[in-house]
Amino acid sequence: MIVIDLKGAEGYLDGSIVCPVPASKILTITVTKAPGAMSTTASPTSLLIITTIFETYWDSLTPSIREWKTYNAWTKMLLLFNTTELTGLGIDTSGIAVDAWKTYMDLYNKKTLVEQLNAETELRNTFLTANGDFPAHITLLRKKLTHARLVGAEISDGNFVAIVLNSLSSTWDSIVATVFKHDSSSEIIVKLHAWWLRVYKNRNINTSRGITALYASTSQHYNQNQLICTNPKCNQ
Repeated sequence: MIVIDLKGAEGYLDGSIVCPVPASKILTITVTKAPGAMSTTASPTSLLIITTIFETYWDSLTPSIREWKTYNAWTKMLLLFNTTELTGLGIDTSGIAVDAWKTYMDLYNKKTLVEQLNAETELRNTFLTANGDFPAHITLLRKKLTHARLVGAEISDGNFVAIVLNSLSSTWDSIVATVFKHDSSSEIIVKLHAWWLRVYKNRNINTSRGITALYASTSQHYNQNQLICTNPKCNQ
């Protein structure tokens, strides 16, 4: 497309430069005989028509037939030579450049729609596990949101709020019910993050401490109840 823009040949892709009818650019000079002058013909006025063919620029809307055919063929060649698997993609190579370009655009639009659907589906199917890391989860959601928007998915900030809340398990219901009064996803995420720090992170720390204490207690109880052999030669 850069080369086509440099040449000014985009009109051959969008169809704005059409093939002209068989005619040349005409320079017409009209010569009118002065009043009272003698005339050698029956007509009081003689017209002198001089036909001259001018070379036009690539972006000219009035090229000659020869120029149009040349520029159209060059534009079509540039498209086809930079494409692999023309037959497999179903590119129309029999018509003019605008026909081939229309095939490209139809394929691109279909592919873009599929990419949008896949990206949005992947975003909506991302969930936080029971003991998952909330900041890492939000980072992943935002990364997928950016990708979805880049491929053309229309996801508003309100839609993203719904996606974030839907990605949380039922254990978050008590805090989820209180965040709807906030306007933006950023405000809601800040409140959810604060709640996660107070509840989930502390819960994990307390659970870890409980496991450590249980292990210590079990080890001490095991040492106290350990049988000792009284045989001096046993050393047990």
